[in-house]
Amino acid sequence: MRHLCLSWEVGQLADAVNAAGILLDQLNGDALCSEFAKRQAGDSAAAVLCMVASRLSDLGRALRGELNPKELLTRYNESGESDGTESHLREWSQEDVREELLRAEGRLA
Repeated sequence: MRHLCLSWEVGQLADAVNAAGILLDQLNGDALCSEFAKRQAGDSAAAVLCMVASRLSDLGRALRGELNPKELLTRYNESGESDGTESHLREWSQEDVREELLRAEGRLA
């Protein structure tokens, strides 16, 4: 069974937010010399923050049990069993998937 390492995910999201902050600092500090570079920095920061918001939304759905963590797994955030020092989300078993389908059918009925 595969697991998603939450500390890795949060660390990557924090790095992305920091990178967007650096871009905006450069933009506000007049460190960028061309109008194109200024537009690109602003657009890039906005894009990074949109991706962070989307990933946080997906992580929230996984934490609430609305999304199978398997959908978020990559070769970078996959880990083995938790040793108790970090939080992990495990992919759903076939039984978990069946239970979720039954719950969804009940909500649709």
